[in-house]
Amino acid sequence: MTKQPDEDGSSRSLILSLLLDHCLLCHPHQRARLEHKLPACTVGSRQQRTRADCLLAFIRDLILADNPEEQLNRLSQAVEEAFQLAPSKTPLSHRDLGRLEPTLTLKYRAQIA
Repeated sequence: MTKQPDEDGSSRSLILSLLLDHCLLCHPHQRARLEHKLPACTVGSRQQRTRADCLLAFIRDLILADNPEEQLNRLSQAVEEAFQLAPSKTPLSHRDLGRLEPTLTLKYRAQIA
């Protein structure tokens, strides 16, 4: 739905992407680089660093937690709820693929190889 243009003709996904890029350009480390006349980091590398920082902060909080096992179980449940596996919509996903064992020719080639 977010990829559909709204009544003004703008695309929400594009607006969200531009807002994310703007936020990453305003990141304190990025601004410090720009102020010191150093080249800016790419948005992709800034995203990766932010993800890594979040992961490290979570691990640090998990280690310091009173009950780390309970915290990890809650995280596991949240991940399972947030990241559901979606069924494939490819044309071959619901077809009977028939016989899947190797043919005599493939067995022969495997022996001589």
